[in-house]
Amino acid sequence: MTEIICYIDGYSRSCAAKVAQVTGGGIVLGRTVFYRGVGGQPCDIGKIRGGENEIKVDSVYWYEGNLIHEMKGGFPESGQRVILEVDWDRRY
Repeated sequence: MTEIICYIDGYSRSCAAKVAQVTGGGIVLGRTVFYRGVGGQPCDIGKIRGGENEIKVDSVYWYEGNLIHEMKGGFPESGQRVILEVDWDRRY
C-alpha cells in the first residue's frame, strides 16, 4: 500500500520513493506526495526523476486498490529509487 504523504503534510512538495510495481498505464510507488484528486479537486501533476531520466506525471488515480501514477515517455523499473516532485504552482 502506498504511503500518501500529502494527507499528513499538504505542504510537502517532494519525496524519495521506491517503485513498487510497473503497470500498463503507470507505476505504483511505496510512498508519494501526489494527491489523487477527489471531491471535485484535481489530482496533482509533476515529475518523477530516476537516475538521469525525468518523466512527467500526467495523472494520479486509484485502480484495483493501487494508487497509479500515470506517465508518458517511459517508466522507471520496478525496485528503482526515484524522486517525486509536485507541480507546486498548480497545487497551491
